Amino acid sequence: MVETINAVCPGCKKTFAVPAEYEDRKVKCKCGQVFIAAKKLTEPKEPVSIDSARGKPSHNKSVIGLGVIAVSLTLILAVFLMLLFVFRDKWENDNGPKIRQEADKLVKLQTLESKAQSFIENGDLQNGIAKYQEALDVIQKNQTNNPKFTEAMGRISLAKREATELLEKVNKKKGKRSRGFG
Repeated sequence: MVETINAVCPGCKKTFAVPAEYEDRKVKCKCGQVFIAAKKLTEPKEPVSIDSARGKPSHNKSVIGLGVIAVSLTLILAVFLMLLFVFRDKWENDNGPKIRQEADKLVKLQTLESKAQSFIENGDLQNGIAKYQEALDVIQKNQTNNPKFTEAMGRISLAKREATELLEKVNKKKGKRSRGFG
């Protein structure tokens, strides 16, 4: 036997049996109304309070509690945001110049590295090595915990070493040629 629940159509107010498996699902009445099937309650959902029977307004404590919580959270959020902006401004005032200086130095490093690469690509190894050394001097002069400086130092050191080795090979070849004709 299939278990059923009694559901009431909100459109035509007709009560009819619906299989229990359709409880809390959408169903369609013969009148065309679509609604969520729920058990027909024989008792009121909430007991009538003494105050409402006397004509005084009744307040649901949970609604009042939620209102107090919502107001409290709003105030806490407002204070937090206000403090965040105050401390952010202080932090920016304290650290902004330092950050801008580091950014300027990173741009200078990129420029030096780019010039060095250009010299190397055009066969001017000595000027390329000099620009790499100038970039390394900038890094060493500005000791910082910024990982971009550390990354640049590794990359530039490697490029300088490779350019120096290439220059040594070129100089050795020139030396062998000049000795062979001398």
